[in-house]
Amino acid sequence: MMGDDGDDTSIVVVEYSDLLAPAAESPQDTSSALLEKIEKAFGPSGYGVIAIRGVPSFVEAKNECLTQAYDLAHLKPEDLKELEDPDSLYNAGWSHGKEM
Repeated sequence: MMGDDGDDTSIVVVEYSDLLAPAAESPQDTSSALLEKIEKAFGPSGYGVIAIRGVPSFVEAKNECLTQAYDLAHLKPEDLKELEDPDSLYNAGWSHGKEM
């Protein structure tokens, strides 16, 4: 997508492998390229999001997480109460609408 000022405002995509091991022959160039992508994603005209492509076993991990999320949501209220974390302002643990 192009922004009103002609800048490219598409979501930034980074390869997982680029995050783990910069190119051996020019790690400085790889680091600079990653920093530019991060700046584009989170800078003044960025969307504030970055996509990571090529994460090994991502689909399997996502499916397992979704299965566990269903199980979590169907626990008894007293069990869910034990998972609340008011010290984090409900940003961790179970909150179900108690975020501040």
